[in-house]
Amino acid sequence: MSPFDASSLRWRARRRCRDLRVAHDHHLEEAVRALGHHLASGSSLTTAVRLANASHPTATFGELRAAVDRGSTMIEACDHLAGGADATSDTSLTLRVIALAAEHGGDPVAHIDALEGTLRERRHARDERRSQASTALASTRFLTVLPIVCSVWICLDDQSVREVLLGSPLGYACLTIGLVLNVVGRRWVTRLVRFA
Repeated sequence: MSPFDASSLRWRARRRCRDLRVAHDHHLEEAVRALGHHLASGSSLTTAVRLANASHPTATFGELRAAVDRGSTMIEACDHLAGGADATSDTSLTLRVIALAAEHGGDPVAHIDALEGTLRERRHARDERRSQASTALASTRFLTVLPIVCSVWICLDDQSVREVLLGSPLGYACLTIGLVLNVVGRRWVTRLVRFA
């Protein structure tokens, strides 16, 4: 193999990895919307999945299309892929609804439209949680910095406070306890927000 071929393969592999990261599942809601449009226009479920993946590539639809291309039925492919996904994720929900539409037939557009609405509501709920978490973290940062700033200001302003805080064991104990409680409170709130 020539060096040009090796570098070309490395470049293609890096580009493919980047494309997979970009097309992961950030556009799953748009892909589901496209799936509903294609189904409403008369396409079969398999064709609609292929067309939706072509217009809005996502990892979920790409893996689903690849599994169907390898010979799996839509239900088998959905069940297999949903088994490897988190049960509460958008991916798992999408795969379960597509399997339901494939298994029961009828009008799959209603199922897909309901799925799109659910994904939209979940996205709004996630955005709201992120906004509230950002507000809580900003408040925590402010409330942990404020006592330090006030303490420094009072020490600079009042000689007697400075003498007690910086010149006596009681002052050192107050400063130590205050700093420890400040750090513990900040870490505690940060942990609560992170796992909420």
